[in-house]
Amino acid sequence: MTAYSRIAGSIRERVLSGNWQPGHQLPTERELCNEYGASRITIRRALQILEQERLLDRRQGVGTFVNSTASKKIPIINTDFFGSISRYAPELTRRLERSARIQVDQQLAEVFGVCVGDPLLTAVRVDSIRDEPVIMDEVSILGRYGERLTNEDLGELDFLSLWQKVENIELDYCSQTIEAVPAERAVARRLHCRPGSPILRETVLLYITGGQAAGLFVSFYRHECFRFDATVSISIS
Repeated sequence: MTAYSRIAGSIRERVLSGNWQPGHQLPTERELCNEYGASRITIRRALQILEQERLLDRRQGVGTFVNSTASKKIPIINTDFFGSISRYAPELTRRLERSARIQVDQQLAEVFGVCVGDPLLTAVRVDSIRDEPVIMDEVSILGRYGERLTNEDLGELDFLSLWQKVENIELDYCSQTIEAVPAERAVARRLHCRPGSPILRETVLLYITGGQAAGLFVSFYRHECFRFDATVSISIS
């Protein structure tokens, strides 16, 4: 974790916990340098991150304040989960709840374009911030692309990079769907929310070079904790 990410995480926690209320003026950059034992450049980088998240409002010549209209949601930018978490929520941890090697059923056979009965690696993981569960995901990986993966591998936050290295594959592209859904009982239990309460469901199908679907990831996010940001190029003909 970089110094500015660590400092941004500390300040973010003060805001999200309510220790620093909306409108609260932060200590000066010099005071923050002394408190965290960091350079002014590092402090400014940390404050810039939180300003981009709309948690802080920096007013030139006046000071830095907790934004009264801050969304207080962690952004997942351009589907880059690990990069976004490393930058905006470095305190997040992952627990592998279970894993199994089973056979592909009819529904997943259609998704992956394979035969019923082909080997499949499945897993359920829960991500937490300060021991509070905020994300649950269900992982399905075709057996031929998960033969070397261990439970330790499945529990890594930077799983996609590790997966490619361990299995010697190259992920090419993905399809993504995000929708608001009511929490089913099993999901609600793991995320400590009420059954039927709104959550965000992200469905990502990952393809390797050549166009074969290799992994399906269905993730459930506590909607009050996350938002999805994307930047795309627009071509108008």
